[in-house]
Amino acid sequence: MASSLGVKFQGFLLSEILPKIARAIKEQVSVKIWNEEEARASSFFTFVHGNQINLETIPFSFKNDDTLLMSFSLDEVHYFSRIRILDREKGLIESIDKFYRTEKRENERLLTFPGHTLFLEIENDQEVGSNVISFQAHKNDDLKFLKDFHRESELVLKYRVTDFSKNGLSFFINANEEEVFSNFINQKFPKECYLRVEDNESILLDDLEIVYIVTYVNPRASQAPMKKVGVHFSSNSQSNEYLEQFLNDSDYILEVEEQFEMFLKNEGQ
Repeated sequence: MASSLGVKFQGFLLSEILPKIARAIKEQVSVKIWNEEEARASSFFTFVHGNQINLETIPFSFKNDDTLLMSFSLDEVHYFSRIRILDREKGLIESIDKFYRTEKRENERLLTFPGHTLFLEIENDQEVGSNVISFQAHKNDDLKFLKDFHRESELVLKYRVTDFSKNGLSFFINANEEEVFSNFINQKFPKECYLRVEDNESILLDDLEIVYIVTYVNPRASQAPMKKVGVHFSSNSQSNEYLEQFLNDSDYILEVEEQFEMFLKNEGQ
């Protein structure tokens, strides 16, 4: 069945997925487990018997009888299920639902907000032809929460990145800045832009182009207007290496994992 986001999740019995789990055991494929409170971890399958599966380790952040979500990937396919912890110390879990599979997207997307701090850096006050592009930050003292999304200096503006793929990302701006950014939808952005990642490495983003601007409602300050800007850029080896480094990192959330959570909610599970 397809979710509201257009991702198709096909259900299977555990018995139908056993050959995939056996292969994951043999190949030491990483398994992610998480709950909706954002506690996340990675482990490995060690054996399976009936509907009971053994993981190499389950961290102390999880308890017996906790219900979690689990995923692993083989051959460009994601597999998901809902599980319950039977014995945390022994790594014993059971599948309490069908397994679901969906094809991997060619362009996997990492969700970096709010758990990770990545910024899009844009050079400030650079002349373009006869125009000077100026970016105005919010000055309203009541909107101090925006420091989480927007940082400014004389030479560079930093915008909080919410998701990231090998040739695109999105970031937050305040409503005052929409007019400036909207002037460059579907055309090359006239400023040098960099992705500043968590180890403080700076990655140049070539041929950056704004593709959309949509309204974003921040639950911490619903009356403060914000916008989410989506951009496309030319893929390069540096950004690809960074992305690949974290695709299997349990601390990072894949967009498809979030979509699976939404799929289960839509199914009433």
